[in-house]
Amino acid sequence: MSDSQPSKRPVYDPLQPLGVFLGVVGLAVVSAVFMPMPLVDRIINLAAGLTILGIGIAFIVLGHRRAKKAREQDRSRAPGP
Repeated sequence: MSDSQPSKRPVYDPLQPLGVFLGVVGLAVVSAVFMPMPLVDRIINLAAGLTILGIGIAFIVLGHRRAKKAREQDRSRAPGP
């Protein structure tokens, strides 16, 4: 076996599934705004839900960028023709 061969391991970033989870939770909290409750509670749910949703989207984007960068680095290590 040669050490010059690039590894064929899949690139996995745990931020992506965590971001999806936070996005789903954020959507659930934002959807609670439409339930009958006092206005202050609705505003708090909206702010908290949008914050959680924003963090989830940021994790998805960050995880995608990190995985893409890792794939590009693996390609650059591959020996030329």
